[in-house]
Amino acid sequence: MENDAMNAVHAAVATMTGSARELAPSLRLKEDLGIDSLEFVELIQLIEQKLSIQVNDDAVASVRDVGSLVGAVETSLREARAAAR
Repeated sequence: MENDAMNAVHAAVATMTGSARELAPSLRLKEDLGIDSLEFVELIQLIEQKLSIQVNDDAVASVRDVGSLVGAVETSLREARAAAR
């Protein structure tokens, strides 16, 4: 599951930034990657489309870096898989 979330985040960030560089969990979305608030919404939508999930708004409210975004996506994936059972 972690790989699914990480791969989706990396692919979405690469699409948004135009760069396929390796992403460290500590990279800040705004300051280091230049993703503003509108682009962040688009980033979440790309991830949701790739994984066919709805990312929890509460989970992304405190996202500031790549690592916390992966964590939020993992949480949403767990919730989606539990609901599908």
